Amino acid sequence: MVEPFLEGLSLQEAMDGNRIFMVNLEILSRLDHDQIPSPFALFFLNGKKNLMPIAIQLFQQKGDDNPVFLPSDPWYTWSLVKMWYNNAEAQYHRACSLIGYTHLFIEAVAVATHRNLSPSHPVFRLLAPFIRDVIPLNCFELNELLAPGSWVDKVTTLGSQGTLNLLSLGWQEWRLDVQGCLPKDLSTRGVDNPEVLPDYPYRDDSLPLYHSIENLVRTIVYNRYLDPDILRNDSELSAWSRELASDGSDGCSIKGIPGDGLISTPDELVLVLTSIIFVSTVGHSAVNTPQYEEYGYLPNYPAVLRGSPPRDKSWREESAILACLPSKSVSLDIMLITKLLSEKHSYGLSNLGAQYMYHPDDVKAWERFIDDLRGIAHTIQDNNRKRSTVYDYINPIKTLWLDVWHGQTER
Repeated sequence: MVEPFLEGLSLQEAMDGNRIFMVNLEILSRLDHDQIPSPFALFFLNGKKNLMPIAIQLFQQKGDDNPVFLPSDPWYTWSLVKMWYNNAEAQYHRACSLIGYTHLFIEAVAVATHRNLSPSHPVFRLLAPFIRDVIPLNCFELNELLAPGSWVDKVTTLGSQGTLNLLSLGWQEWRLDVQGCLPKDLSTRGVDNPEVLPDYPYRDDSLPLYHSIENLVRTIVYNRYLDPDILRNDSELSAWSRELASDGSDGCSIKGIPGDGLISTPDELVLVLTSIIFVSTVGHSAVNTPQYEEYGYLPNYPAVLRGSPPRDKSWREESAILACLPSKSVSLDIMLITKLLSEKHSYGLSNLGAQYMYHPDDVKAWERFIDDLRGIAHTIQDNNRKRSTVYDYINPIKTLWLDVWHGQTER
């Protein structure tokens, strides 16, 4: 079926050569929503080192009304199928990648931090600049963008309730030590090896930033907790980590906290703090700042489509594409809000707007961290000169030292 698109390889040969990649949005099939597909797609790494879609099935269950669409299908039919696939992915992006795995995750950390750590605690001082804006920002998100009848309700296929339902499903699967830990996330998804997938700017730019954050965190943690007994006897830190892992109304329900909330070694604390800071800065910037460039051209990444996903391979005309696109007013709403959400006018990873750490060793660690960021920024700029498409979404210079959250518009 797909071998005509494999440049002379059999499917098995392409798989053995690590040139086949799959995205499976099965999670969408668990929603009670008949207008959103739950697709999976195959991609082939061609000779030019570009990932190309070679097969898309829009729903999970096999059937005569659920064909596998191919690039050899009629052009407008194939284009329509790709639009519906991207529509499904756009729902996942907003609900899980953006709102759930960054905004609400960091809000949970912020609440636990303010409840359990005194302002003089070294972990509070380390986290404070990265969590200070999230609670008022999320109030805006929930009340102005995600409430019934608000923007998400009007301009996305799932609407506000469907978005919250998908977020809830995604949160059940997210783990801090997997999806929240960049090296583990990349290896779990099979995209960690540059020799297998050469052109992956997010991986290549974010890994140095992750390790720089990790080095900063390790220095500060080792300054205080090199002796594990000191860590285990820190009652504030123990209460904080328990709340992160606890379920129910008195906990954050974050999976993957070492020891199910009983952090017992300095390296376990380094993992948790590195993941929190990375997600709130680099991770958030990667899923937030591209919004306008992705969503702004509606056929590219449609937040909402009219009608129903195609169920057959019959010939389509351009009119079928146009009939699926939202009205002009809805399109303008999508363009306007995603443009505002993508703006980069906030404090960042190193420009904190205030001094939080005063211990001489911590100050030196912070200065080394800033020097690392400058070096990484220059490396990213050099890489972008060689790339076919510039990737500046997590460049410390281009994003004002890595936006922690959105912009002044939201605050």
